[in-house]
Amino acid sequence: MALGSEKESTLKTAFHDLRELKVDVAYPFLLDAYHDYQQQRLAADELTQIVRWVESYVFRRAICNIPTNSLNKIFAALSRSLKKDRYLD
Repeated sequence: MALGSEKESTLKTAFHDLRELKVDVAYPFLLDAYHDYQQQRLAADELTQIVRWVESYVFRRAICNIPTNSLNKIFAALSRSLKKDRYLD
C-alpha cells in the first residue's frame, strides 16, 4: 500500500488524513484490508469507511489523552478477530 500513490480519490484523501495522525501501528491491519480491496472483496467506499473508522478511533483517543502504547495490541487483536466477510458489521 503506497499511501501517497493511491488512484482512488476518496481513498487517497483518507490515507492522507490518516498519515497526518501518524498511526503507523494501524498499518498492518490496514494492509490486510487493502489487500482485500485489491482482491475485490471490499469496495473503495467500504475501505474508505474502514480507514475513517481507524482515524476516528485514534483521534478520539488523542482528544481524551489516552496513551497510544496499547494501540499496537488493539490493532493486532482486531486483525486476528475480524471476520473478513463482515468488515463493516
